[in-house]
Amino acid sequence: MKIETYKTCPHGEWRRGLLLGSLLVLILVSTGCAGGANAAGGEPGAALKIAVVGDTGMGAKGFHPGFLGVMRAVQKEKPDVLIHVGDYIYYGCDASGLAEFESKLVVPFKNALRIFIPGDNDLETPNCMKKYFAFNSETWQTGGGLPYQGTLEKENVLYVALNTGKDGVPLADPTDWLKPRIDQAKARGKWVVLVMHEPPLTTAWFLDKRKTDLAWINALQPDLVISGHQHSYERFHSLGVTLADGTVPVTKPVDGIYQRGAGSIHIVSGGGGATFKPFSDLTGNKKHTAPEQILNQALAERGLMNHFLILEIDAESLKETTWRVCAEYDPETTDPRWRSSSSMWDGIKLDCDGEPPGATPVDAFEAR
Repeated sequence: MKIETYKTCPHGEWRRGLLLGSLLVLILVSTGCAGGANAAGGEPGAALKIAVVGDTGMGAKGFHPGFLGVMRAVQKEKPDVLIHVGDYIYYGCDASGLAEFESKLVVPFKNALRIFIPGDNDLETPNCMKKYFAFNSETWQTGGGLPYQGTLEKENVLYVALNTGKDGVPLADPTDWLKPRIDQAKARGKWVVLVMHEPPLTTAWFLDKRKTDLAWINALQPDLVISGHQHSYERFHSLGVTLADGTVPVTKPVDGIYQRGAGSIHIVSGGGGATFKPFSDLTGNKKHTAPEQILNQALAERGLMNHFLILEIDAESLKETTWRVCAEYDPETTDPRWRSSSSMWDGIKLDCDGEPPGATPVDAFEAR
């Protein structure tokens, strides 16, 4: 592998090499850059704090009060790592949009490890995505025709980023290049957090990927899979590899705790500021309604709300808390609902309807 120094950090240096298959390789040759509250790994024994946002949807087509509320709340958490799972600004990136991107997603987290991956809308404007990606704390490796994806191991975590491409483009099976890296990391006791934009499983707008994307990813046994794309919050129980009849094995928590290694927990986190669409099963859209086994067994929680995730990870446990953010806004000038006047919203409430403004924890789990 050809190694090339990309960027130095206060306490170390990141280097880049060639892509192996479609694997993006980041190699830490010293200690990493200083992070937020505890330097992206912190003092020995301290938990790593990771904030996750998705689908901020900045621009005229988004719900701007929701985005601002989410980012204010995330900033208060002072995370060591900030992950954005894509779709930053809708429909281009003019100077004012880029200025807001930098002021809200970069400057407040200048000492954190920033991981920005592409969404389908971002890839429709490749020059914009290059600008967003330039704000990553580290460089991502390219090759094999698929930029913006790879692995990064820091402290107790192996981060995996997959580029799910433009809308409608199928995911390529990542097993050949990714399995050895995940196996090696897990053998060293690392937690594996995989991030991607388009979800392998969702009840919002179900597309049947149970025997493709979902099966491939679950066979790799990441501990946590986080995606966006759907403007909703969904958390699934620990899931195994899809069976021949399409059933997805489900392992639920015991005494409130998921067993590490029993499967992969999936979260869809697309509530960073984009407008909401109702879940298909609530609107009678049978074509995109998830099967009963997914809705009644695999799904743990879901909601239509602005939100962000906080992960706290140490050597022994992974804890997740979902924070709902309710924003103040003028209903005469903006609305968090996509096509808010449509009859598809009849009888469907948002999670913040009737709730006071502010950030509130509404869901949580632990794996160990």
